[in-house]
Amino acid sequence: MAWPTAINDQITDAVTQSNLSVLGQASATAIGASSQSLAQAFGMQLQAQQASSARMSVLRGAITTSAAAALNKT
Repeated sequence: MAWPTAINDQITDAVTQSNLSVLGQASATAIGASSQSLAQAFGMQLQAQQASSARMSVLRGAITTSAAAALNKT
């Protein structure tokens, strides 16, 4: 403590330790948040790719059906 005050030394020590604990956990919290954001972005990308694949499958089926119908008319 820098100078004597009317506050109990144990209280100031507890507050100081709490502040240091928060500062020490900040980097771990930031890494956790970053990892969670990355996982969410990756999941959304996979979902978009699956939806695109499903749309292409439907389109291929429609093209195949249309081509087969055109061949049958001739």
